Amino acid sequence: MLATLILSQGTPMLAAGDEFGRSQNGNNNTYCHANEISWVNWRPDEELQALIQFFRRLTELLHLYPVVRRSRFFTGEMNPDIDVKDVTWIDANGLEMNPET
Repeated sequence: MLATLILSQGTPMLAAGDEFGRSQNGNNNTYCHANEISWVNWRPDEELQALIQFFRRLTELLHLYPVVRRSRFFTGEMNPDIDVKDVTWIDANGLEMNPET
């Protein structure tokens, strides 16, 4: 999942601690929890250390290879070099949507 988030287009939607498996037990708002649910484990075990190292390598890839980053916004226009649009919205029937639909 981390690789999907990091290598997807746009801003990676990661919260503090996601990069080393901090789940908050599924609670997306732990503001009022002053207990283990909201705490960050700053002494990760060997398994979490491996996950942190994996995340570091992912972010290195992102910085080393510009091909995995977009240099501009999607426009929906045709790219004549490869004969496809940079983004296309598809409806439930598999047809390209247009402003009228």
